Amino acid sequence: MMPYARKQEYEADEIGLILMAMAGYDPQVAVPFWERMAQSSQSGSIPEFLSTHPTDSKRIARITEIMPQVLTYYKGAGVQNSITTPIETKAEVPVKDDVRKARTSEEWSF
Repeated sequence: MMPYARKQEYEADEIGLILMAMAGYDPQVAVPFWERMAQSSQSGSIPEFLSTHPTDSKRIARITEIMPQVLTYYKGAGVQNSITTPIETKAEVPVKDDVRKARTSEEWSF
């Protein structure tokens, strides 16, 4: 059962990277992310045979292996977004005003 769950985790990683790339976010940031995860979880990690998740090192290796394929989606996206740009700066000002109005409107009071 556990190897099957790890297979699903690899599949989820791949699908997530492809969706990320199609949305215009650089999938190459996944490798440094998992490297940081590996550093932070070095102490107290459970043995692989007890885990439903792949080890960080195996996950990094798999992501590196599929990256050329994933990058084709990123290049085809036609837009490049930054993961480090706060979402708040991407929201249009009228949206913020609409939310503020809705909060004070009697129509929206419960």
